[in-house]
Amino acid sequence: MGGHGFILLHHLGCGLLVVVFVHFYSLYQLVNQKLGGSFLAISPFVLPVLLLAALFSLRYRVAGNLSSIRRLPVILGLCCCLGALAVPDPEIAVKRIHVMEYLLLSLYVRYALSFRIGGKHLLVFSCMLSCLYGVHDELLQGIHPARTYGLRDMLVNGVAAVGGGLVWHGLNLFCRRTDDRETGFAGWPWSQILYLLGLAAAVPAMAVPLIVHRHDVLPAWSFLPLAAAMVVWVCYFAGDRSTLRHGVVPVSVVAFLFLLYPLAVNGLQIAFY
Repeated sequence: MGGHGFILLHHLGCGLLVVVFVHFYSLYQLVNQKLGGSFLAISPFVLPVLLLAALFSLRYRVAGNLSSIRRLPVILGLCCCLGALAVPDPEIAVKRIHVMEYLLLSLYVRYALSFRIGGKHLLVFSCMLSCLYGVHDELLQGIHPARTYGLRDMLVNGVAAVGGGLVWHGLNLFCRRTDDRETGFAGWPWSQILYLLGLAAAVPAMAVPLIVHRHDVLPAWSFLPLAAAMVVWVCYFAGDRSTLRHGVVPVSVVAFLFLLYPLAVNGLQIAFY
C-alpha cells in the first residue's frame, strides 16, 4: 500500500476511535458494577498520570536525557489537562474519563499527521483536528439513543485534546526532520490563516445552538457558516500543493463531515437527544 493509503488508514483509525469512545459508556457501567464507584472516581486522575509517566520514561530511554523537552508546552498542556478534569459535573465522575480518551486520541492524531508535517504546524493541526473529533463525539452521542449531546462534555474533549497536543509537542513525540520553513509560522499564507480562523469560528457557531434543538430538527442556518467555509476551500484551497495541505485537508474534511448530521437527523428522522 502506498504512503497516501497508509496515512489515510490512520486518519480513518482516528475516526473509528471516536466511534469507540461513544460506546465506552456501557463498559464504564460494567466496570462500575464489578469494581465499585470508587474505581471510576479515581481512574480519570490515575490513568492520565500513568500515560504521561510512561511517555516521559520512554522519551528518556530514547534520548538518554530530558534536555530536549520543551518545558513551556508541557507545563501549559498539563494545566489544560487539570482544567479539563475540573470541567465535568463532579456528581458524574465518569465524565472525567474523557480526558484520558482525548489524551490518547491527540497522540494518535499527531502520529497520523507527522508523516507529512512537523514542528509548530504539527502542533496546530493536531490540536485542531483532535478538537474537531471531540465535536463529532458529542454529535454522535446526540444521535445515540442512550446518550445525550452536551456542550460541557465537548469542552472537556477540546481542552484535553489541546492539553495532549501541547504535551506531545513538548516531548517531541513523532517529530521528523523539518527545515526552517516548516517548523515556524513565517511564510504561512495569510489566506490560509484567515480560512482556518473562519473554520474555527464556524464550528462553535454550528455546535452551540444545537443544545436548544435536542428532540427537534437540527436548524439548517447553524450549518451555513460551515457550508460557506467549504465553498471557500473548494474554490481557493482544494488545489493547493504546499506542505501545509497535509494539515489543511484533514482538518477541512473532518469539519465538513458535520454537514452530514442535519441530512441524517432531519432527512432520516433520527432523534437527536
